[in-house]
Amino acid sequence: MKLVNKWALLSVLVITLWSCKKDEDKVIVTTGDAPVLSTSAPETLVLRQDDAENTITFSWEGYAYSWSDPNVSTDVLNYVLQIGRSGVDFRSTLSERSTKSTSLSYTIAELNAALLDLRYEPGVAASVDIRLIASLAPNRPIYSNTITLQVTPYEDMIMYPSLFLAGSFNDWSHADAHRVGSVEDDGKYEGYVYFPNANTEFKFSSQAGWDGTNFGDGGEGSLDTDAGAGNLVVAEAGYYLLKADTEALTWSATKTEWGIIGDATGSWDSSTSMDYDTETGLWTVTANLSTGEWKFRANDEWVIDLGDSDKSGVLAYGGGNFEIEEPGTYLITLDLRNAAYYTYSLEIQ
Repeated sequence: MKLVNKWALLSVLVITLWSCKKDEDKVIVTTGDAPVLSTSAPETLVLRQDDAENTITFSWEGYAYSWSDPNVSTDVLNYVLQIGRSGVDFRSTLSERSTKSTSLSYTIAELNAALLDLRYEPGVAASVDIRLIASLAPNRPIYSNTITLQVTPYEDMIMYPSLFLAGSFNDWSHADAHRVGSVEDDGKYEGYVYFPNANTEFKFSSQAGWDGTNFGDGGEGSLDTDAGAGNLVVAEAGYYLLKADTEALTWSATKTEWGIIGDATGSWDSSTSMDYDTETGLWTVTANLSTGEWKFRANDEWVIDLGDSDKSGVLAYGGGNFEIEEPGTYLITLDLRNAAYYTYSLEIQ
């Protein structure tokens, strides 16, 4: 990489292409200096949700190059803007965008989402590096200067229509941290909750308080909205997938232990266990991953699994496999705290 930069700065990089006219005719592409990247953002930037639609622009002068034979010249120049963690040489990339223009813009919301996808902590300043790659050919990348910004993200939670859980595990309080959510707003709710003790009692509530509809035990997996209905009970301590259907008046609790599985982890036959942190509410594992595919799986069986969705960093039941292109040691984090909106991160160590 250093050698490429030196040639770019000395303006003597020459790419030789064969002309389609005659095999012995050569077309010479002569290039100029590496592009210089600049930004409209200050060096220290605190992102705010109120400014979500405002934009930050990254710009540069066009990379200069010329053809020895104008008759065969083509527009092969492409730019890629990379945003990544500081100090790791862009191995952990938050975002990549390509363009043929000489500028790119991010909204505050887009930049914030990129930071959260890599598990930067909301409200805490994080150091990010930004650079530009100019390329005329895949094997001849030209790197710009690197801009380093101190960026503080905000917490951007998607909160689906919810039922709140109040019980013996949280002093019978109604809080956002203990909910089940309905993605389709169709009366079918789900979410994950940790019960530290056996024989936990609770109820579902339609509001963050007791003034709405409260769902108690109707017997044999059913719900009852009568004010005198008994509490729902989960016999064993553990981390549970809770489901409730307010139309059918049914509920269920499935205890889960999470892991990762795939040829990237060593086997599609058995899961590599993850650890649950009761303080953070996150599942994590540090694992050596090889080139290949993997996903999340509960209880070391193919009943509940989470994979890739069409949203970066967001999980889907039965979703596609994740791919590892660069073998190495990775910290993998599974976040099931936000009811029905589950996310993950993958960070090379």
